[in-house]
This record gives sequence, structure tokens and C-alpha cells, in this order.
Amino acid sequence: MPPDRATLAVGQRFDLRIEATAADMAGPAPRGLVVRVDGIDVTERNILDPGPGGERGAGGAGATAGGLPPRHRASAAPDHTTNYLLRDFAFARPGTHVIEARTGDGATARVTVSVDPGGRAGRDDPGSGPQHHPVPWRRNGPRPPDGRAHRLARRDEGRANDCWRWTRSSTRAW
Repeated sequence: MPPDRATLAVGQRFDLRIEATAADMAGPAPRGLVVRVDGIDVTERNILDPGPGGERGAGGAGATAGGLPPRHRASAAPDHTTNYLLRDFAFARPGTHVIEARTGDGATARVTVSVDPGGRAGRDDPGSGPQHHPVPWRRNGPRPPDGRAHRLARRDEGRANDCWRWTRSSTRAW
């Protein structure tokens, strides 16, 4: 799960991964893992293989199905765990969202996530418009100590297919 009170952008993809661990490492894995997002049960979207008893992700099962793209596959977890994995999950609308997980024995976990509407998650001033790259050095090394940074950065401006638009103001330390 993302950290509690995390801030994400609308459409920002992340892997929703939940692990329920048995109290005793030699004991059986927790059973009946249920995952809800904003009160909607998403348990069936688990991409992990069925484990003991046919429950997806039980007993540390991985994601090895042949139909999965290679980047979606996952190795097995420890045998005393039951896991949930949903790749490339994203919230489509801004606001506060709740992710909850519960096992059959009553153990629960809950996080609240804020989703920012403007795609400016984590920035100090969300109303300031597009942000430029705030790194105080050139893209291929640290800033020279003798004050040449602004002259070197100005030479990069205007190049065809150049993805960074450096200006004198963007070379100062933040």
C-alpha cells in the first residue's frame, strides 16, 4: 500500500501491493485477504497465482502466468504470507481515497491517500502553473565553482529537440 496520507496525482500509476503475514513464521499463511478501494472490493483483480486452497497470493504465490507481460511478473513471497498485487493502479478522480485490507481472522490495514487534480503532487504551490527543473547543476555534471554555470546553461538554450529549457534563473540553488 502507499504510505498513509500520501499525495498522488490524478492518473499517476503505482503498484498496489499488500502483504498479510502470519504471527508465527512456521504457521499457515493468513486466509481470506479482502482488498477494498473506496469501499469497492477489488480482490478479484489480484494478478498473483493461486496458492494453497485456490486463494490468489496465498502461501507466498508469485505472478508467473504465461499471459502476463514480463514487467508484471513477480517472484514468490515467503510461505507464511498471503499477498495482493495489482500493477499500474491509478485514481481517475481527485480527492481523498481509502484503501483497506482485511484478513479472515480480522486483522486490518487502512491508508488514506490524497489525489491532487492538477498533476502537481507534493509541490509547495499547486496554483503556480508548470514548474521548471529545479536542479542547480547542468544535466551532465555539477555546476562549475567559478560562476560559469549561467553562461554554460545559456549555450544549451534553443537546440533542436532539447528537452530542457535552461535559463539563468534556473541555475540558482533552491
